[in-house]
Amino acid sequence: MAERNNIQPAIALFTQRTKQFDASVDSVDFERAITLLGRWMTREHRWLTKDDISILGDVGATLLLANAAMHSDTPPAAPSEAASRTSY
Repeated sequence: MAERNNIQPAIALFTQRTKQFDASVDSVDFERAITLLGRWMTREHRWLTKDDISILGDVGATLLLANAAMHSDTPPAAPSEAASRTSY
């Protein structure tokens, strides 16, 4: 049977962190978030499980798509600092 975890503390953290952002969608810096996630995954990849990497990859993909949607005239692209130097 699948393990059930209480995700409410994580959701509460996400909600709290959104208060740090301006209400405007334009103030959300997707490229910065993508770069930070990529750096962290690159630095900590040896401690991450395949499932962790898969889930974090989905989070990164969601950020890339959200960034592309915000700039709909351009296709999704990696941020200026490529985080893909490390093969997972």
